[in-house]
Amino acid sequence: MFCGKVFLLLLATAAINAQVKSDTNTNLRVLIFPYIPDLNKDGLASLRNHIKREFEAKNTDITLVVEGDSLHNLYNLENMRQYLGTGPSAFDVAEVDMILLGEMANENLLEPNPDPSIQVDSSSFFPFAVNAVTYGGTTYGIPTLVCANFLAKMTSPTGSGTLQLIGNFRGSWTLPGYYLSAYVNAYGASFMYEGVNSDPNYHEDVVNSIKQLSDRCLRSDGSNPCTNRYYRSEPEKMTEDVIRSKESHFLAYVEVIGEVMHRNPDVEVESIAPPPLGGSERYLQMYTDALVANRNTYQSKKEAIKRFMEFYTSDDFRQSYAFCGTWLEKVT
Repeated sequence: MFCGKVFLLLLATAAINAQVKSDTNTNLRVLIFPYIPDLNKDGLASLRNHIKREFEAKNTDITLVVEGDSLHNLYNLENMRQYLGTGPSAFDVAEVDMILLGEMANENLLEPNPDPSIQVDSSSFFPFAVNAVTYGGTTYGIPTLVCANFLAKMTSPTGSGTLQLIGNFRGSWTLPGYYLSAYVNAYGASFMYEGVNSDPNYHEDVVNSIKQLSDRCLRSDGSNPCTNRYYRSEPEKMTEDVIRSKESHFLAYVEVIGEVMHRNPDVEVESIAPPPLGGSERYLQMYTDALVANRNTYQSKKEAIKRFMEFYTSDDFRQSYAFCGTWLEKVT
């Protein structure tokens, strides 16, 4: 009987200690940008585990929940209302494309200047990234990723030796992005707003420049994998075809080029340049992703949010993220 009472007392003490730990710990929910190469082919689980492991090792009083995979659509405003809301699917911090900044700010979803200790100016970040996280004179995000489409000449010691264009000219975002790049190259950067709001008839010379480039994808049988949804439906075929070709011109976001080189270190980038779209100008259209804070939960979790933003944007972590570091390991 005595042993039973001792056992029950130990259970009660453990329960009390567990409750104390739960009450003193902060639970922080983070949504990372999921549209990056899945180098481990595990739905980014290795990266999420790496983030959680490294952050919690330095912040033992914070329990971090990291989500972000192909199931999260970060380009849908209704979804963002939920992700930056108060319900069960809400996050305290999200890494999102700043193309949606104006809409999110107008919806009052974001906490302005979420981490004043991080100086968001041109001394620390690219000027275009600073502009991207600023809306109405207010800073809403901390830049984390930038990307652009490049035309790269790739070479490999093995393959067919046929010089061909490999790329994707389909997609609800990719093709409009090419159109805007071509429009700005044809008429100048000051006309970008006009290009975004152009009438549905489009500009023939701009469209023709895209067609001329896409025609370089034509194969001997008359098919065009860049426009017939082949690469759109099976994006991994792009990297496989680049690896198999002795020479190719590869049009893609720069991180996809990095994935090719990761999968086959023998593939090299011989040259790289903005895609030849539009006129003779070569403006590089850059996209910026950034960490933003949920305005609904910010005040109650301010310290944890700031610590995560400082960790995620630190030089040590960014190097492990960009250069694969220790997170490239299979999840068992």
